[in-house]
Amino acid sequence: MDHDIARAIPLVLRHIPAASAVDLGRLAGARRARAPRRGSAVSSAFRGLSGTDVAAAVRSAVDAVDVTASPDLVGHLVARQGEFGYLTSSTESEESLSVRLLDICHPGATDLVVEHVFRLVHDPEVAPLLAVGPEHTDEADIAGRHGAAHLALCAATSAALLRALDTDFARAAIVGTALGAAALLLRDRPMPAGYAAAVRAKRRAEYVYPGWSSATPVVSGHRFALADGPVPDTADFSANGLVTVVPGGVLVRTGVAEGYVSASLSVVAEPWPEIDLTGWDEVVEVSWRAEVGEAGFGGRGVTPPWPGDLRVLVQATGRDDGVDERYWVRVWPAPAAETVVHKLTDRLGHRLRGEPEPPVVVAPERDHWWVEKSAFQVAATVTAVVGLSVAEVLEVFGVDAETGSMAEARVGGIYQWIAVGEVDGVVVVFEDNGFAGTRDEVLHRLSRNGKAASAYWNVNAVTRLSFARDGEVLASFEPGPCPSDDPEVRAAFDPFDFVDRRHRDAKLVAAVARFTGRTITEADFDAVEVAHFTAE
Repeated sequence: MDHDIARAIPLVLRHIPAASAVDLGRLAGARRARAPRRGSAVSSAFRGLSGTDVAAAVRSAVDAVDVTASPDLVGHLVARQGEFGYLTSSTESEESLSVRLLDICHPGATDLVVEHVFRLVHDPEVAPLLAVGPEHTDEADIAGRHGAAHLALCAATSAALLRALDTDFARAAIVGTALGAAALLLRDRPMPAGYAAAVRAKRRAEYVYPGWSSATPVVSGHRFALADGPVPDTADFSANGLVTVVPGGVLVRTGVAEGYVSASLSVVAEPWPEIDLTGWDEVVEVSWRAEVGEAGFGGRGVTPPWPGDLRVLVQATGRDDGVDERYWVRVWPAPAAETVVHKLTDRLGHRLRGEPEPPVVVAPERDHWWVEKSAFQVAATVTAVVGLSVAEVLEVFGVDAETGSMAEARVGGIYQWIAVGEVDGVVVVFEDNGFAGTRDEVLHRLSRNGKAASAYWNVNAVTRLSFARDGEVLASFEPGPCPSDDPEVRAAFDPFDFVDRRHRDAKLVAAVARFTGRTITEADFDAVEVAHFTAE
């Protein structure tokens, strides 16, 4: 039978256009984990293929196979007798249903097909028929020819073996089994030798600037890599304390020892016209020659997929305290040049360079960093009130609807809710997805017997600070220059650098806390047991 199948492969291949088998052929290039060689996986392996052009090609191709296996090869398959039930749907293809019926009525039949194709790929007569000739150079052409040839083998084998069963649903079962066996087989097969070069040529032809990637690079041994190849296990960061160039890539020194950090990678065609150092602790620029190209933080990269000299700008923040540790790596093509140090301020960098560490500076918003990891990290309004009771504050907010637990408010599908608590004479209102505390009419009433202030932010980076006293709104503005000369407003606002966007939300809440005279802690939020909310 092996000789007959080898003879049938070219005949079947004529009915399978390479263009229809491109996606099937690319399964080998996907580098997936080795697929099980079991027919029980056949029906799931060809899902998504049954309604495609390649399925139609196989239907035509199996009719060209005039090979029928010896009954001895299928004689051990015992036909199941009796009644049985199965579930199907109006969207299930004929091939899918037939393969399922085949597995029920003739257990082991699809296993037999799969076992034979995995053996035949190494047959001296079959193997040359599966090879992709040097005349195929385009990525899609190679993948299509690779997929079509292996599918032809599977179709011929499936037809030869399953026809010997003489079942009522033989043709559809042959097609479905051939498609599933091909999907399993190709995942186990390497791509032709010229495929990698063809893929690279395609990527080079299609590459455009700019490129951008947001990722969480894996950190190992206090470092992560922008690399297009293997990098050494050790590196010296003493020159600038942040970045070093090594064979295979660029290594960045991190504060965290192991795990992940947040990083962005930007690739442009021209040098950056201006480097804004605000919000970054360490900024260093180096040159690196990519030997391969397409470098990234892991997996497929976004740098140009060809060798060449690159300029790499690395910016880092948060290395000292491990809170909001982030990196921005910017890359552009440029001739090799000297390292440029733009900013060196964190304590880790000083230690690595062998320099005396600068004194520890505690940010004035430090006690409110908890907000950034809370349920409000995306959008919220936090309002603090002095001079009113909880009941009076709720009345101003117009809350007279249902009340419930915080857990209900957080996970119960409530679109908008407020949580209210009182500590040391200050009533704090937390609004999720709401902004009533920013409205002038609300601030007027909240401050009628004292003070009120609110901080608002949303997912679009829109922010607002509002201050009111004795029924008068003193200032309500997007943080930038403070529009008020009121001494209490300035005392609440001036300690914070809003030009530096780091810990922006914490700064907003800290300004509210300063104005009303009490730090708003995570414990205050956790202590709120009752949430007042409205469902929309």
